[in-house]
Amino acid sequence: MKLAIMMSSLILCFLLLTGCQSEEPVASLSTEEEVSEAQVEQENQAVEAEPEEENAEENAEENDPHANVKTESLDVLDANSRFVLPMRDEHNQAYQIHIYAEDEQRGTLDAPSFQGAEGDVIYSGFYNLYVSENDSDYGVKQEHLSLFYTDEGFSQTFNEGVEMAYISSHPDSLDILVLYQREATNVNSVHLFAIQNGQLQSVTPTDHWISLFGGQFKNIGDGRFQTVDYLNHEADIGHGWVFNTWELEKETLALNLIDQKVYNDETYYDGFNFGQDLYRQWNSDTSFHFPYAFIPITREWLTLAEQGLLPTAKFPLGTSYETIVAEKGGPIESNDMIGGVATHFFNHVGYSTYFTGEDDVIVLVLRGDLITGDVDTLIDTLGQPDRQMIDERYIDTELLYYEAGRYELAIEVRNSDEIFTVTLTSR
Repeated sequence: MKLAIMMSSLILCFLLLTGCQSEEPVASLSTEEEVSEAQVEQENQAVEAEPEEENAEENAEENDPHANVKTESLDVLDANSRFVLPMRDEHNQAYQIHIYAEDEQRGTLDAPSFQGAEGDVIYSGFYNLYVSENDSDYGVKQEHLSLFYTDEGFSQTFNEGVEMAYISSHPDSLDILVLYQREATNVNSVHLFAIQNGQLQSVTPTDHWISLFGGQFKNIGDGRFQTVDYLNHEADIGHGWVFNTWELEKETLALNLIDQKVYNDETYYDGFNFGQDLYRQWNSDTSFHFPYAFIPITREWLTLAEQGLLPTAKFPLGTSYETIVAEKGGPIESNDMIGGVATHFFNHVGYSTYFTGEDDVIVLVLRGDLITGDVDTLIDTLGQPDRQMIDERYIDTELLYYEAGRYELAIEVRNSDEIFTVTLTSR
């Protein structure tokens, strides 16, 4: 009996001891599971974070326009560039343009050549374009652009005394960077650039080649530009003084020829001398631009004529010459193109007065090269003239007359369809 009681007591104690010890492992197991789950979750979050960090880095590179481009410090560029030019984009944002060659060489001309006079300082090298914003401390190399014949292995040459790189600017037009290289006497190759989205992009002429006589690419405003060329061989098509007017398409940067005037003794009275004088004035006066066709033929011509006016004319017939000079200053040209009177041109319009000293305007004159359209366009728009006659002073010249109240509109037509002059006089 005692043995049975003792055995029962031992078993009970064993069970109690086992039960007490079993609680700790259970509690310990639960804690290890929680730690393990926390570690797994933490590791998962780390794994998820890695792609986000990589994406953030990629996005940062994409948002930085200069992350994968070559740059040069402005200290280097300012000290060593051949040209440093301020330039604006279409939003009037200011930039600096540097034209820089790491391998630039300096020399002098031993003898006169198309590059310049004997003793002129010449710089040569493989030049690159750099663009910097005004608050930047570095310039971005325009690696997508190549100057002149770099791709063919030819370097560029600049004469120290000649402005062979400049900004063609006007308050009402986009800035254009102009660079040219001399190919022969009075023959220049030209590269043109504009800024789009912080980068320089090429301005490309359509269907025509630009050669700058004297090197000037003049910005005359409203997206229009003018150039002059001189062809001195009669075998050349359009030989003589060639005056071109261009218009820029802002989106595509295409440069379209909208007007071309050729002055020689066949196309214009004393045309070679006239063209030379016109070029000299255009080249020396930054505000002057030569005439180009911009006046359309409309029915309004007859309405204006009844008021004593021509298109674009501010002063009517009968205005005193002193009144015009007081407002416009002196004329840009005076001549005797209208027989018996002196014609004074103030920009596009000619005002004619007697040579005898009477100073009231008796004739208004427009040159035909301002008119868009020919004689067929004129007759389709204004109708048949009230009278017409052959002008025997000139070969193949006809005069068409339109009555307009107290005044008469006269159209001088040459070569059957070319409008040479438009004049208005009293009847």
